[in-house]
Amino acid sequence: MSVISIINESASAIRRSILYSDLAMRAYTYCRKDILDKICEQCLLPLIRASESEGSYIYHRVIECSFVALHLHNQSFANNLLNPIENDRQDDCRQEAVLFYVTGHTTHEPHDDNLLRNAKLTWQAATTTVDLILDISTDSAMVASIQYFVHSCLARSSVNEINASQRVGLAGRVLEKIARDLPDLKNIKHNGWKIIAKALCFKLKDESNSNAWKQLIVEAEAVPNTSDSVYVLSSIAPCFPSRLSAEKLALMKEAERRLASIPSKVDRVRRSISMSSDSFTAETENAIAKRLLIKAMKDSLLLRDSEAATESQRDIIDQAYQIDKDFAEDLIKQIDDDPARSRALRLAKDRLKTNRVKGAMLEKRYDDPGMNARDIGAVGWQMLGGLNANKQQAQRQEEIGQLMGRVLNTSIQQSLGFYWWYLRNIQIKYQHSANQSKAVLPPVFEVTRLAALLTIKLGKRICGISNINLEKDNLDHDNLLIASGSRELALTHIKSWLDQCDNKEVLLCDPYFKPLNLDFIKDLYFHKDVLSFVILSCTSEISSGDLDCEYSAAWADIAHVEPPPLKIVHVYFDGVKSKSTIHDRWLLCGNSGLRIGTSIGTIGTSKLSELSRLDEGEVMEIRKALTPFLTLNERWLEGRKLKYRVVQW
Repeated sequence: MSVISIINESASAIRRSILYSDLAMRAYTYCRKDILDKICEQCLLPLIRASESEGSYIYHRVIECSFVALHLHNQSFANNLLNPIENDRQDDCRQEAVLFYVTGHTTHEPHDDNLLRNAKLTWQAATTTVDLILDISTDSAMVASIQYFVHSCLARSSVNEINASQRVGLAGRVLEKIARDLPDLKNIKHNGWKIIAKALCFKLKDESNSNAWKQLIVEAEAVPNTSDSVYVLSSIAPCFPSRLSAEKLALMKEAERRLASIPSKVDRVRRSISMSSDSFTAETENAIAKRLLIKAMKDSLLLRDSEAATESQRDIIDQAYQIDKDFAEDLIKQIDDDPARSRALRLAKDRLKTNRVKGAMLEKRYDDPGMNARDIGAVGWQMLGGLNANKQQAQRQEEIGQLMGRVLNTSIQQSLGFYWWYLRNIQIKYQHSANQSKAVLPPVFEVTRLAALLTIKLGKRICGISNINLEKDNLDHDNLLIASGSRELALTHIKSWLDQCDNKEVLLCDPYFKPLNLDFIKDLYFHKDVLSFVILSCTSEISSGDLDCEYSAAWADIAHVEPPPLKIVHVYFDGVKSKSTIHDRWLLCGNSGLRIGTSIGTIGTSKLSELSRLDEGEVMEIRKALTPFLTLNERWLEGRKLKYRVVQW
């Protein structure tokens, strides 16, 4: 079975478009445009045509996921396909294309070089990238793309491809765009993004007029919002040429002075971390970076948002470790042994340990006792980013293979980063030697292919897609008795019923539906990826936290594709923890419906239950009864006040 055949096993059109595009982009990276063209013409274009009849959501998502590959195939055609899509999402597609042109890597892989100092940009790729930038309308996407482009143009490996005169011309085109379209009409009204974009273009063309740089400082200091002004000042400082080092240092000190006036602790922490970036290389700048990180760590310990605190502390330790390993250890000592800070202390120590493991892997100390399997998997992903950015040398198969035994007993999710890094190492290491490539790569490819086939077979068996021979008459019965241990039979019956429904919206009423029950939605969506879902749940036994995050996390645990359009309404009695507003369970699609004898999470697992067909009149009656809850209009029931919580994707 070929790679294309394996991709075709995916039930999701969106997932297939992602995988086809990824394969096409890799072919382009290795100068095989013939393969890219073949994938686009024989796989992507037919998929896009087929998805047009599946509704705008699927159709647009397939186009978005395919855009970069199609742009490599035929730029004008790809641009025309974006026309019916919202402007912001068009800009996301173009920004992703810019990133591919300047790095040569898909956005599904890490690239551990925000400044793209090791990128290589040809003249043709540079002009194509500028064309993409000129079509972007959203300020943040425009400036991010300009930043990618400028730093890649100035990379050592790009200087011989794009000379000084050409860089001036490219900068001029972008400056015209900046003057015309920034600030944009929909977003931030001040000139912050415009100032940053101009500074980047000045850097690209090596602006020699010191007055132009000084005017930029005046404009940056005039940005009204304190947090934004700090961001602008610290963003333009690295753009200043070495001959204006005094002005650069003054800018950084002014940004640090304003930092203390930012009222939001979260903003203050984030700005501190971004200002302490690794662009600070001089001794005086490192001193500023250390001071900022110390302040950021202290502020992060006061944050009430635990998620924001955790993310910030992880970034602080990472940045500190890059500057000075001993400094990172000293920073952790600031977190005292107060029980209220024990979680922060543990996370900081774990992050420091991860950085040490990365150091051991970089130095090929594979027998280091401090390395465990989970560390290797997590660090492998970071190592892949460094390898993609040409910051690390590829290692030989026998060297990196020493770690294989440590990760064999971990889950795929835990070890995936290591396996990806392993494959990329040997791919790069042996790509210039035909004999070594033939000896090493085909066996590795075959093992990977067989692993994919095995995964497909196991997945089908688990989902009940294969090895279940049910009599057709059985599936057509109005009623089906589901015994304990017959969940696959229940799912197959439901899927067969869905295949007979013309409507694409599925309404599920299950009083006890929770995030962990999303696997049922996944099974139906993978079977028929044009579906959208509305769910009515009546349990009050749900988390008081952020339901959007909980449902998103639950989906991420069971699927690696975009979720379907989904609306979940939780309705419950105010103050009553055990009484449900609705008792029965129904699954409705158009004018057809099923009555479900037990909760979706337990059907066919431990209890005897039934699935029975509803007639059209019953379906209409049930819909009429449920609509006031789904629209949140029913505020009282049985003399008790109702409360609602809604999740919508």
